[in-house]
Amino acid sequence: MQQPKRSKFIKVHRSRARNAVSHYDGCQFGEFGLKSLECGELSAKQLEAARRVVNRRLKRQAIVHVRPFPSSPRTAKAVGTRMGKGKGAIDRWVSSIRAGQIILEVEGATDARAVKGHLMSAAHKLSVKCVVVERELGVRLDRA
Repeated sequence: MQQPKRSKFIKVHRSRARNAVSHYDGCQFGEFGLKSLECGELSAKQLEAARRVVNRRLKRQAIVHVRPFPSSPRTAKAVGTRMGKGKGAIDRWVSSIRAGQIILEVEGATDARAVKGHLMSAAHKLSVKCVVVERELGVRLDRA
């Protein structure tokens, strides 16, 4: 799983991504991409699960790029701990996602229909609604 090697502050305040992406930059690395339709947070586990699904189904014949990097820590206290005594330890690393942001990209795939299905199965691993987009047209192919 991805996480930063070091950060300036260990524990940070939560932030909320409310706005959509101001301009659609499309797929930069690959021909097909997975675009989010809503704002939210994706954990490093979710991103890794989505990447592994696409990689395994493509049988490593194409390159999968993960665009967001989980650089924000989220803390949690142990279950059954009483209130007080400070903030909890870091539980997971998350990445803030805005509506219209590209999450995954596939480069070098030959069968467009198969890639579309693989990206849709990866979309089911994520906690935000996504669509599959193509590089040439920038239009969505299907909804998740």
